[in-house]
Amino acid sequence: MEDICHPSPTRTSHLHSMATHNSGADAVIFVMGPTGAGKTTFINVASKSDLRVGSSLQSCTDQIQFSRQFHVKDKDNEKLRRVVLVDSPGFDDTEKSDSDILKIICEYLASEYEQKHLLQGVIYLHRITDNRVSGTSLRNLQAYQELCGTAALANSVIATTMWSRIDPKLGANYEQELSSKEKFFKPAVDYGAKFLRHVDTEESAHDIIRELLGDEPKPLRIQQELVDEKKKVFETAAGEALMRELAKAEQKHYQEFLEVEKELADAKQQHDEAMQQELEEEYARLEEVKKNLAAEKAKLLDLQLSFAALLKPSPPETRGTRPSTVASPTLSGEGGEEGAVIPKKSKGSILSKLSRCVKSLWKRLLALLTWPCIGTTNVANRTRKQKKIESRYKFQGSQTRYRGSSRIHPSHS
Repeated sequence: MEDICHPSPTRTSHLHSMATHNSGADAVIFVMGPTGAGKTTFINVASKSDLRVGSSLQSCTDQIQFSRQFHVKDKDNEKLRRVVLVDSPGFDDTEKSDSDILKIICEYLASEYEQKHLLQGVIYLHRITDNRVSGTSLRNLQAYQELCGTAALANSVIATTMWSRIDPKLGANYEQELSSKEKFFKPAVDYGAKFLRHVDTEESAHDIIRELLGDEPKPLRIQQELVDEKKKVFETAAGEALMRELAKAEQKHYQEFLEVEKELADAKQQHDEAMQQELEEEYARLEEVKKNLAAEKAKLLDLQLSFAALLKPSPPETRGTRPSTVASPTLSGEGGEEGAVIPKKSKGSILSKLSRCVKSLWKRLLALLTWPCIGTTNVANRTRKQKKIESRYKFQGSQTRYRGSSRIHPSHS
């Protein structure tokens, strides 16, 4: 598997800046799903783009990337809509941790919402060939539900892929199970998500996109949490879901520790040196996994978005009112549709924000100086919110305490 990602021989870059990628488009659709579900292939087929496509289990999409703009007729076949599809990395990425992926997605979605750009909808892709929905697939499914929230799930499509690789009758059985079981897609379908098939053709892809073009754009839950409510990433529904998964992983590895310790003690008692060496290697591996889980937890709690606009509160007169189609400003500050208002800032307001930023940077500098590992916040300096979340998902012996559910609730809209 040496040749992992295959760009087109005449590949041109579509990694446009967040400020200009959807200029002129009136429908921006976010595409997500597990690695290998066919997200990039779907986008290339629908838009005639040439984004990188993977040929193995290794992920090729590790950043947000955009299709070229293309046209799709609306549901009444009367109006051509200008569409841009947004390709996103899966939460089972081979190169980045789930915290890294969550940060990438949050930064893009928060940036768009802060600039008053609403997504037309979300397309979630799932391989119909998966006869078992694995932990990684469930993790991506949960992320999709938590990022959207109940209100925006109606503006989404769950599309099954890889139909050419499965017997149609068997695929239909899997399809029925996926759409009707609570632990899979039934909660999303109950909140209005459409459940469709993608059969690897441009027409099929456009039919899926067309299902979203008649919907009124809505903000995603994660966008409201980060921008309107000014939550930290670990305080969001998606952040807490990831924290629950880390707590479950800690519990699983603790049980493995107990088993290895018992077997290692037996091997020492029986003077079985070969078995002892093998178990000691396994014990060392589990120690490394334990350290990695702790580091991932700390990273999630300390996660900061590198999106400057999130440092300022939304103007009271514009908060909660997000027009569905406002062209992004260009990098030079020009553009934007007529009627867009940029509120003026007073000197006092700017100085107070600058003062808060300086204080925040100073606290971080002190944290780095007092902690031996560069880039890790001192546990003693954690905020009350961080400590509350950390204690909620704290791992104690064979018990992992965590509250909440992977189910989506009406209160989390």
